[in-house]
Amino acid sequence: MNSRPPASVRAGLAAIELVRGMMTLGAPTNSLKRGPRTAIIHTLVWVMLTLSSAAFAAAPAFSVHKNGTDQTISSATNTLLTWSTETFDTNNNFASNRFTPTIAGKYLIVVSARCAQPGMCIPSIYKNGTLYAQTQWTNHNFADQAPQATAIIDMNGSSDYVEAYVYSTGTVVGGTSDRTYFSGSQIDGGGSGSITPAGNDGSIQFKSDGNLGADALQLHWDSANKHLGIGTSTPSTKLQVKGALGSVHLGDTQEGFGAGTNNSGAIYFGPAPSPVTNTTAGIEASWGGVTTPQIHIGTLRQAAPTFMSAYYTGVLTFSTIGVERMRITSNGNVGIGTTSPATLLHVSGGSEQLRLAPSAGSSTAIAMYDGGGNAAARGWGWRTNDTTWGNLRLYESASSTGDPFAGAARMTILSGGNVGIGTPSPAATLDVAGRIFASTDGTKLARVTFATNVSAPTTSPVWNIDGTGGIMRFFREPDLSTAGTVYMVLDDTGNLGVGVGVPSYRIDLPNTASAAGRGRANSWTTYSDGRYKTDIESIDSALDKVMALKGVTYTSTTEVNGARQVGFIAQEVEKVVPEVVSVSKTTVTRPDGSTEVVDDYRSLAYDRLVPVLTEAVKELKAANDNLRADNDDLRAELHDTTNSQNAQIEALRRKIEALESTR
Repeated sequence: MNSRPPASVRAGLAAIELVRGMMTLGAPTNSLKRGPRTAIIHTLVWVMLTLSSAAFAAAPAFSVHKNGTDQTISSATNTLLTWSTETFDTNNNFASNRFTPTIAGKYLIVVSARCAQPGMCIPSIYKNGTLYAQTQWTNHNFADQAPQATAIIDMNGSSDYVEAYVYSTGTVVGGTSDRTYFSGSQIDGGGSGSITPAGNDGSIQFKSDGNLGADALQLHWDSANKHLGIGTSTPSTKLQVKGALGSVHLGDTQEGFGAGTNNSGAIYFGPAPSPVTNTTAGIEASWGGVTTPQIHIGTLRQAAPTFMSAYYTGVLTFSTIGVERMRITSNGNVGIGTTSPATLLHVSGGSEQLRLAPSAGSSTAIAMYDGGGNAAARGWGWRTNDTTWGNLRLYESASSTGDPFAGAARMTILSGGNVGIGTPSPAATLDVAGRIFASTDGTKLARVTFATNVSAPTTSPVWNIDGTGGIMRFFREPDLSTAGTVYMVLDDTGNLGVGVGVPSYRIDLPNTASAAGRGRANSWTTYSDGRYKTDIESIDSALDKVMALKGVTYTSTTEVNGARQVGFIAQEVEKVVPEVVSVSKTTVTRPDGSTEVVDDYRSLAYDRLVPVLTEAVKELKAANDNLRADNDDLRAELHDTTNSQNAQIEALRRKIEALESTR
């Protein structure tokens, strides 16, 4: 709906043509640099002031400024702004830095303040000495700020008044008339003229061929829900833009988002006068062809490319409920849970940083390739659920141009925890098909550790096997951080020392009379094949040798509270049977743990005395056999003698009996 108001009103509306430059009636020439919202507010203010001057001559209206004189204020303190120059005051209602209208009604009031120093800048409108409305500009990086506060205020036409204040972290408010000003006008009637608005309820008025015009489908205000619609008369959100593809610019005037026809639309953020060359951030949807539509998100535009995405640098962050969750740095690194990602993808925080969950019936796989990510290069890949749920396998491609998952499984972890290297079906906790090689790095020995307590492996005793200098050691530590005791050593010659650090024999036990120096077995077998012996001689005078030996009982000085033992003195045996005594350099361990190295320590091979004892027994048997033969001869001779004597006695007895019978 359009109506044609009186000529005086049309003359006032004609002033709207100058709004774009914001120069009419001293309006701020830089207002467009403060964003679309500011420009719309200024348009409404200056339209109302123009209309008030032209059509509503009796309606109170005013506009004042500082005429170029700066005002010094207290930092971080609400300060009353003072005004030296009136542009107009229709009803003489402005005096002593306050506007006191004499007609009751609704008034549109605007205050603009230019804060000349970086920091916070908050212009405010006070009604009757109390804060009524304010706006806040907290850009700490730029000076020369000029934010505005705007309000529609009910005034009673008698005692109500309004004043302008400013709060700034600086100390100077600029006096330029196009940046610092205070103005207002009645907007709900007054005077003798009248204007019939165009459109219907909610239509926003604009100039149309010298008249007020409205188009609810293009610009509509839903006063009930406080929704603004552009391209729709039924906005469902605070701001709804509806229509064909295009650009929305939040910041300054939109001068185009790039050359060519491949761009479809963009949203820009920032204070730059030319978003193509200096936009600080943006979201752009570009049409690069049927197969290459793109969405670009970036920050800190520094040049003027064909596509905005080509010149974005800086940091892009993503936040929820006020907390940063992810960022992309200027070098392309992506950080989740960290503000300083060190790699292309850096995830930090939480008990579970990454979860890969396949759909039902499929597997989860991660492939890694050589050659800069070329899928045709040789690669490795991890895959779960390839044959049985819960299994994890590491694959290697069969050739330099193969899919890793088409190659062989190099390692397998079964759902029960068994790990297989070289075998797809490990039968033990660690099952290796092939050789296991461990070496030292120059500072640490190659070592295998066996924990004795699964629930506390770091604080419980552990057994270790390590190797150094050609020697394999078996030792026990009270825990992982405390040095332990070596119990067995196998040297590079094959000698085994049990409790001996440097074994001199195939099996070498320590020289102590305690159990630590003793061995036990069901039997010992000694090599003794005559085919491998030469210069064989009998042991002569074995009995004499045995007779020369002296068995003794003794107590060993290498054993604490040791029992009495029996044995020989090696030095004495050496004089009789030197073949069973050996002399070597030996370490002797005392009961207090101290040791002594004896260069000529005597050791006695008791088992080697058996041949001497055997021959001695044989000599005793031979002598005994001789004695027995002699005894048999003597016994036969005695028997013959006894029989002869018995016969003689019998003959005498008969003679005696015969004599007695003749008496």
